[in-house]
Amino acid sequence: FALELITSSAEAGLPEAMEKLRTMYTNGIGVQLDYRKAVVWAEKYADYMVEAYGEEHANTLNVLNALAFIHQKCGTYQKALELNKEVYKSRCKTLGEEHEDTLVSLNNLAIAYGDIGEYKKELELNEKVYHLRCKILGSEHPDTLRSLNNLAYTYGKSGNYKKDLKLIEKSYKLSC
Repeated sequence: FALELITSSAEAGLPEAMEKLRTMYTNGIGVQLDYRKAVVWAEKYADYMVEAYGEEHANTLNVLNALAFIHQKCGTYQKALELNKEVYKSRCKTLGEEHEDTLVSLNNLAIAYGDIGEYKKELELNEKVYHLRCKILGSEHPDTLRSLNNLAYTYGKSGNYKKDLKLIEKSYKLSC
């Protein structure tokens, strides 16, 4: 009964209900995990947010970021890439290139390039995230170390196992 009530509220245009359904289907909370249904509600909610707050509002960008994540889970990688590009560009414009939210978006964009097989671009963006986080947060910050691990993983995917191992060892030493 609760699902029917939330669904009818979302269909009537209640944004909180749209977001609730997106969350429920994305995480399998109270319903079977279903990324296709999550995409439907995430897109409706994103449309609402764009109309209500504009394309560059922080909350709208968070919703678009969530939509990109769901598209990745669905395997619609090109759509995820487009959304990640849009969010990154907007966050650069509104927050600046060195803001942590912008760096999260840049990391997501790197993943999206990897998903479509553009490993050179993925590597380039992972290097950029890592170097910016070193500059801003320091080399031992947990986010910087995650970026270093992402960079190592990307080198491994591209077949450069020596560089991969070197970065994993560096990450290990910095985290101890």
